[in-house]
Amino acid sequence: MIKRILDQWTANQEQKRRWREEDRAERKAAERAAAEKAAAEADAKALTDAMVKAEAEAKTREAADAQAAKEAKDAEVMRAVIRDLVDTKHVAATLSTLRITCHQDTVDSLARIAFGSASWTDPAHPWHGRVTFNDDDTVTVAISGVQLVQVLESLFDAGSPWKSRKSTDARLAWPLYLFLSDQVRRVAQGAEGGELPSGTARLNENTLRDDTQGALE
Repeated sequence: MIKRILDQWTANQEQKRRWREEDRAERKAAERAAAEKAAAEADAKALTDAMVKAEAEAKTREAADAQAAKEAKDAEVMRAVIRDLVDTKHVAATLSTLRITCHQDTVDSLARIAFGSASWTDPAHPWHGRVTFNDDDTVTVAISGVQLVQVLESLFDAGSPWKSRKSTDARLAWPLYLFLSDQVRRVAQGAEGGELPSGTARLNENTLRDDTQGALE
């Protein structure tokens, strides 16, 4: 009887021990699984963060490359425009006279931009005696080749697209520069060898005041 009780007790203790070992094993397995999951999540987060960082860096590089390309293109355009100005001034210097017919306000703008004053009725003004009033409410100004060089350079400086142009004269300067450049080349190309070319042109103010381009009627 005592032996059976002892055997039963021993068996119960053994069963309890096995249960405790199974519980410990399950806890350790659960802990390992949790640790592995946490590690996997950390790795995934690190990978995601690395991808996000790499994408951000790639976008930053792309933006920097695009900006550098834009600046290089702008610089090349500026060099080309400046070369065009130099060439146009050289051509303008070969002209005798270019007569421009337009509204008086436009002549006043040209005079202010080129000479700092629209008082061309003043004997001291470079255009004194060079402006003629027409029957159709327009005026014609006779610009010499030397004056054309100064006018072109002043228009370029005042109206350059790379500058802020707030005043009315400044906004008109660039389209006026483009218009006069075209007329200078046109007159020079039409000249015969050995002569100082002269020419006339009529300006369409409605198109000019668009602030983007000048036009010849």
